[in-house]
Parts: sequence; structure tokens; C-alpha cells
Amino acid sequence: MIVSLVVSAIVLLVAASSGSAAVTYVTQWGTLGGGNGQFGGPIAVATAPSGKVLVSDLFTAGLSQTARVQQFSPSGTWEATWGSFGTLPGQFTSPGAVATSPNGDFYVGDYSLNRIQRFSSTGLLLGSWGTGGSGDGQFAAPWGIAVDPQGKVYVVDYGNNRIQKFGPSGNFLAQWGSFGSGDGQFLAPSFIATDSSGHVYVADSGNSRIQKFSSGGKYLDQWASPGPGAGVADFPLGIATDPKGNVYVVGTNSIQKYNPSGVILTRWGSYGNGKGQFRSPQGIAADSNGNVYVGDSGNSRVQKFHDPGPPYPDPGTARLGLRQPAMVTVRGGQSAVIVVRVRNTGSNPVKKAVVCVPPTFNTGRRVSKVGCARPGSIAVGERKVVRLRVRSRCRTPGLTRLGLRASAANTPAATTRVSILVTACPVRSQEPLPEGLG
Repeated sequence: MIVSLVVSAIVLLVAASSGSAAVTYVTQWGTLGGGNGQFGGPIAVATAPSGKVLVSDLFTAGLSQTARVQQFSPSGTWEATWGSFGTLPGQFTSPGAVATSPNGDFYVGDYSLNRIQRFSSTGLLLGSWGTGGSGDGQFAAPWGIAVDPQGKVYVVDYGNNRIQKFGPSGNFLAQWGSFGSGDGQFLAPSFIATDSSGHVYVADSGNSRIQKFSSGGKYLDQWASPGPGAGVADFPLGIATDPKGNVYVVGTNSIQKYNPSGVILTRWGSYGNGKGQFRSPQGIAADSNGNVYVGDSGNSRVQKFHDPGPPYPDPGTARLGLRQPAMVTVRGGQSAVIVVRVRNTGSNPVKKAVVCVPPTFNTGRRVSKVGCARPGSIAVGERKVVRLRVRSRCRTPGLTRLGLRASAANTPAATTRVSILVTACPVRSQEPLPEGLG
């Protein structure tokens, strides 16, 4: 189950009144569709030196497909569209990334065609490179792209679990990374960003972490955590930097901001389609004026926020602890109660907690059904006792171990197991036979 981080409006307002400033919603644009200013689901977002906002998008309606890059003003006014669906020069099939260079050129990565295309600021095709493969300059689904202040181009080679570095025209310069979870290794890397100091940040999505490198690929640092309540989201995607070197990360329906050392500064967002809410966001970009643009893919829109900078409200954490009895005994064909204790072990309230057996968990032949419990919100340090009713089947006695999961709107899920001992089924008394029979 994917969970997301919620920072309540009440918390933000209280913090702001005490001297801290919160990130604020500014505006949004886009609806579902293939027309100008519409999106199937915005994938990547970039800001140009001119302040324009570029968004890559793929829209499918029946047999009709639209693949393109659209340009908007900072306020969301549509200005231009480049590209169409296809394999010819200047066309796209899966435009998964877009990045701008200091001179205004922009690059688009196509993860289906395994190529990078370079365009001028007016959309004129300047060149392209890349083929499928694992050699230098080849790709297996190129994903994120970033351009450093010197115009060097960094590409996330998703399928090869590596980063490749090129000159502005596509001449191969270097590559680093391999499959794994060690320092400098990757598992399903997605997006990438550079800062003004030459550092390179990679969203190592499969390993639930951000890795930091030098411009030459030397491993420098990383930060990660089990889920969005404690730092990097459990599957980070879009990543961007601001002029001060701070790092924005798109998590599971939330945005998190870190300093260059990986210390979390603030976070915002929750699941939904309201202002400041997200459904499967991906791309993100930040400009020099404190504006942050997020590609809210599931809602087919781009949202704009303003980040005033520190001090911020304390982002805190919200966590669940889960305790259950070692064993619950239930007679075959009957039901019993599992008493579970849920506790908030973080420093922010838990929102809308639910305790259930995951639907994908095999409850076994001896257990027919387990109910759910909804303890609701849980204050910091508070414990709640909830009861889940388990019903057994009238079959062979024995032991079954069930997985229990406590989840909430703003926490990583907590999981545990409980043993269910099913005893013998009741023995039905035999009716006496009528006289004369037997």
C-alpha cells in the first residue's frame, strides 16, 4: 500500500504565526486531453533561463496518441507545443524527461526510442544521439536528464542502472553506476538534478534514497529512510535544485525539501485533487524566484507553489508502532478477537489510521475472514487499543500466521504478524435412530 505525507493547514498556519513561513499554493493549469494546455499526465517539468516552464507529456485516446513538449508562461499561459507522436526526428513516443541548458536549449529523453534530442529555445531540432544497448552512448530506457552550469548533460540510463555524461552535442564523456544497493549503485533510478556547485543528485527510486555525486561521478553522500514520514519518500521520483543548492524531491503524493547535506527542511502535500494535493506526481522544477512547479500526473495538471525560504514549520514525523498478542486461540468454525495496540511514536499526529490484513496476504485454509479496525487520528505519544475479529474455518486444527498492517494518511506503514491457533471443530451430537433401525 502506498502512503503519502500530509501536513495539515492548521499546523502551517500556527507555525507561520510564530515566525515560520510555509510553502504556499499559487496556481494550477491543465486538464485531461490532447489539446494545447492539456495533459494526459505531465511527466517531466523544467524551467528555462527566461522563466518559461517546459512540460513533457504523453496522451493516449483510443488509437490516437499525442507525445510532445509544451511551453507555458510562469503563470500557466500556454505558449507553444513542439513534437508529435512518432519516430522521425523531432517526434517522440515516450518523452520521459526534459531539461534546459544555460543558453536556453532544451533536451528531451525518449525512453522508448532510446535517444536524446536537443532543441533550441524556439523548438528547432539541433541534433540527437543514442541507440538501444549498454555501450557508451547507448541506453536502455533513458529517463531523467539534467544540465549543469557548463552545459554538460547527465542522463539516467534506467535499464542499465547507471548515469551517463555527455557534452552539449552528445559526445560521450563518462559513465558510472551499476545494479545494486551499495554506494554508487542503483536500482531503478529515475530523475536527476545538478546544482551550481557541480554536484549531481540522483533519485535512486528502487533503493528509496537520494544519492549525491561529484560532476565526475565520485560518490559523495546519500540519504534515505523507510517512508515519507521520516524523510525521503519510499519511492522518490522527480528531483530539482534551487540556486542555493537545496534539493526538492517528489515523493509519494508529497514534496520534500532538503539542504545539500540531506537534512529535511520542509514538506507539503497529500493525496487528492484539491489545491496542494497530488495524485502520482512525477516531475518538479524550481526557479530563482522561489517558485516550485510540480507535474501532478494523476490529476493531469501542473501546480505552482511559492517557497519563501527558511525558517519553516517543524516538519516533524508521524509514525506508527504496532503490538499484538503472541497468539490468539479460536475454535474451528467460530470467531475470536485480536486485540492490537497502536501507538504514535513520532512527533506529528497520525491521520486516519487503519489496521487490516493486507488483501494480498494469504490467510490460509484455517482462517476465513479478518476484520479491519479504524482507530482514526492518534496524537503524539498516544496509544489506542483496537479489536479485529477473526473467523476460522471448520477444518483441520493447526497454526496460521497472519500479517497485520497499520497504515495512515501521513505515515509509513507498520507491519507485524500474529499467530492464530485454530482448535478442533465442535462435535455434533448424533441423533438417535428411529426404533426398528440400526
